[in-house]
Amino acid sequence: MFQITGPALSRGGAAVLSPFAFALSRGEMMGVVGPNGAGKSTLLRAIAGLSAEHVPVTLDGARLGRAAIGHLPQAFSVHSALSVLDCVLLGRRERLGLRVPPDIIAEAEALLAQLGLARIADRPMTALSGGQQQRVLIAQRLFRQPALMLMDEPTSALDLHHQLSALSELRTYARAAGAAVIVALHDLTLAARFCDRILIVAHGGCAQPDSPDKVLTRQTIEPNWTVEPEFLRCRDGAMVIVPHSLGQRHPAAK
Repeated sequence: MFQITGPALSRGGAAVLSPFAFALSRGEMMGVVGPNGAGKSTLLRAIAGLSAEHVPVTLDGARLGRAAIGHLPQAFSVHSALSVLDCVLLGRRERLGLRVPPDIIAEAEALLAQLGLARIADRPMTALSGGQQQRVLIAQRLFRQPALMLMDEPTSALDLHHQLSALSELRTYARAAGAAVIVALHDLTLAARFCDRILIVAHGGCAQPDSPDKVLTRQTIEPNWTVEPEFLRCRDGAMVIVPHSLGQRHPAAK
C-alpha cells in the first residue's frame, strides 16, 4: 500500500487545502477531480516534493524517495531541440552514464512504437504540436518506471483517440508494474471510465477516495461544479456524465 499524508497546503501565501491522508493499492489508478482553482495541481506538486510543505509518501511502510515518483505538470511546453527519442531517454537520466547502452535505446524505441510515436522518434521536440509533445512526455514518465506516477491533466492537449490511448496506457502501466497512478482530470466521464477510485478536491479539502459510482453523484457534482448532471451508461457499462446548466433540468432527468 501507498500511504500519503500531508499538512495544510498553500499557494502564493493563500491557504488552499486542509491536512489530508489517503492510501492507494499497487496497480491502482486514482482520479483527482474538482473545480478550477480547488487545489488539484497544488496537491500533486506537494506529493511530488515540489512544494514548501513536506508530504511523506510510504510504500509498504518504507519511505518513498523523490526519484521513485514521476510527475507530469499541467504546463508542459518543451522548447528543447532534443529528439523525441533523446527526450524519452532522459526519463532515466539519473541511471544513465555518458554512453547509453544499446539495450536501453532499444527499450525506449519499443516504448515509442507501443505508444504510436515511432515515426517521429528522430524529430526535434520543437517541431511537434502541443498534443505530440504531451504524448512524448507521457512516454518519458513511463520510461522512468516510477513507483508512483502523478499526472496533471495528461489529456488536455490530446484528441479523443489519444485521450483514450494515454489513459489506457497509464492504467496498464499501474497494473503491470505494481505501481500507482494519480491523475488529475477535468473530464468526469474519463475519470469514471478509467480510474479505480476518485478523490474530489473542493472547498479547501480532499474527500476520501472511493469508486466512481459512489463519489460522482448528483449530491457531489451539483454543489461543486454548479451543473446539473445527467447520468448515462456507455456500452461497456461505464458511467457517462452529461452536464447541464442549473435551472434547465429536463423533466425526464433522474
